[in-house]
Amino acid sequence: MTPFDSPGQSQRIDILVVDDEPITRTLIKAHLEKAGYGVIEATDGETGLAQYDQHTPTLILLDVMMPVMNGYDTCVELRKRISDQSLPILMLTGLNEMNAIERAFQSGATDFITKPLNWPILTQRIRYALRDRRQFLELQEKQHLLSEAQRIAKMGYLYIDVSNWQITLSAEVAEIIGIPHHNEIDLNQLQTLLTEPDCQRLLQNINQAIRNNGQYLLDHKLRLPNGQEKVILQRGEMRQEHGRRVIYATLQDITEQAKAEERLLYHSYYDVLTSLPNRKLFESNIMEQIDKQTACAVMFIGIDRFKAINDSLGHRNGDKVLKEIANRITPYQQQGYRVARFSGDTFAILLPNTDTNQHQADDLAQEILSLMEVPLEAQGHELVLHGSIGIALYPREADTLDKLLLGADIAMNLAKGNGGNQYRYFSTTMDTDAQQRLALEEDLRKALRNGEFELYYQPQYNARSRKIVGVEALIRWHHPTQGMIPPALFIPLAEETGLVTQLGEWVLYTAAQQGVHWHKAGHAIRLGVNLSAKQLALSHFQDLVQDVLRHTKISPALLELEITESMAVSDFDNTIQTLDQIRSLDVKISMDDFGTGYSSLSYLQQLPLNTLKIDRAFIKDITADGRNGEIAKAIIAMSKSLNLHIIAEGIETAGQYDYLRHHGADEIQGFYFSKPLPVSAFNKLLR
Repeated sequence: MTPFDSPGQSQRIDILVVDDEPITRTLIKAHLEKAGYGVIEATDGETGLAQYDQHTPTLILLDVMMPVMNGYDTCVELRKRISDQSLPILMLTGLNEMNAIERAFQSGATDFITKPLNWPILTQRIRYALRDRRQFLELQEKQHLLSEAQRIAKMGYLYIDVSNWQITLSAEVAEIIGIPHHNEIDLNQLQTLLTEPDCQRLLQNINQAIRNNGQYLLDHKLRLPNGQEKVILQRGEMRQEHGRRVIYATLQDITEQAKAEERLLYHSYYDVLTSLPNRKLFESNIMEQIDKQTACAVMFIGIDRFKAINDSLGHRNGDKVLKEIANRITPYQQQGYRVARFSGDTFAILLPNTDTNQHQADDLAQEILSLMEVPLEAQGHELVLHGSIGIALYPREADTLDKLLLGADIAMNLAKGNGGNQYRYFSTTMDTDAQQRLALEEDLRKALRNGEFELYYQPQYNARSRKIVGVEALIRWHHPTQGMIPPALFIPLAEETGLVTQLGEWVLYTAAQQGVHWHKAGHAIRLGVNLSAKQLALSHFQDLVQDVLRHTKISPALLELEITESMAVSDFDNTIQTLDQIRSLDVKISMDDFGTGYSSLSYLQQLPLNTLKIDRAFIKDITADGRNGEIAKAIIAMSKSLNLHIIAEGIETAGQYDYLRHHGADEIQGFYFSKPLPVSAFNKLLR
């Protein structure tokens, strides 16, 4: 590991984040600082330039759409003023059009990342960009050292008597060509050290210099007597001396320099870790097919849950997995396919001359999915991997390079989103869906700015007195043109984009303010607010709750924050710590949807809970013959033993209500009593 690979080394890695959206900067900063990087912030392009001049960061994350100076112009200006052209500049763009991506690269960007940001992908992109920079700088340094050594090295020489073709060598040249104890050879002996093409080139250059009384310069290879091969740079000049024609020449061993150039060329077109062709060479291979207008298919292969491998076993073992997958798919090159490591944990295969019946791509995708399932060993663990594959066909579904790559990526992500271990084909319908999703994301951002959200409140009743004792706050979105957007559509999108933290903060403040109004009107109603996993993971979440209590003046006893089982166990230690901090403020904690996830008694015993909500899945058909009633009774009994308050949600019938009231539920909630209501309707219900 080096300072360029990972934080925590002696050399600090500072990342400059240039983005005009405060919430985006905040989220990026929190994520990167958690990963151990230093973060420098800038709100626009001009500020970003000033911050670069002051701090000289190691990597730059640069948003495209900004006031004052946009990301493209900022990137161009950065490349003008910085001498370190290896400095990675990653453009952050919510624009998914190909011309925006192309413009980013034309402006000097190293790579681009589309918004909404996928945190694991962002981390991987940063990691590999820094690794590439380190390797580039190492090669650059080696070239510099080699250049200095050549400058100060003693140059070897030889001269050739054209009358008899006898060659006199300096000791240095004799050492270079592998005959250190000779100071004279003839032309035939020199020719035996050269390949036939190099020998012809050298003789042609010498003869031309003789005819023109001129000079020559060429590089050629020497095969030494010990079998070693060297690359030689030879400079020669024709002279007249004492009536004789003589060729004076210098020889320089440039083998290491040639190898360094070869390595640089290799690094430009091949992935260092896997030795597979990289994205640049892969795209070139695709363009060959497109230029010939030959039908082909592009296949993207992603490793399912690869981040979990890195997080649990470390990046060294993650690299081992990548190399193993590369070894498994490399043999397909012998079948005429073009195989590459495209980026991160994504591999790519080009199927040239593919007919449009898809059979060839189908067979290959099935083979690769089976290959990936072969167990491999890493740090004493036997890993069984699965993959997600996306396939785009040219010219049937995509007719340009950018559309092919984007299509394969969309299809692969769809395969991942549907559970992985499968392959999907890209279609124009997917592209339409992706565009619609992007449009919805943009509308979601506007909705936050324009106040298009509203809270509905579903009452929670005392199971015996049937009085309203609490409410659950539920967010609703009134789209200006599409009407009411279902929460099931926009909440997952808010989770993916990270907007859920901003949305959750609004819900918390708004609900608390409404609770204060009711309290002042004589209704001391407990207010339940749902949390997201991203909110719970915020390091400053306790401070946020304290701010809500301080600014709204709501009694902590009237505020109840709801979590789910999956949220609780995803980062259990952090969850306990955060919830303990919340409980110390006298705010209540409830677990929603209990019974649908892990349902572990050990978790319940350790979590600082006040309330348990029985999921509606165990309420449905509760009075019919079956086990739902017994499960609900068991949950109630277990909760009572832990001194937990019980709320049964999803009550839709009188029979369900009677059953749960009879068996000890403290409160009930559901359409049988009331659906979620806007504030005005809820106020009428209270009266």
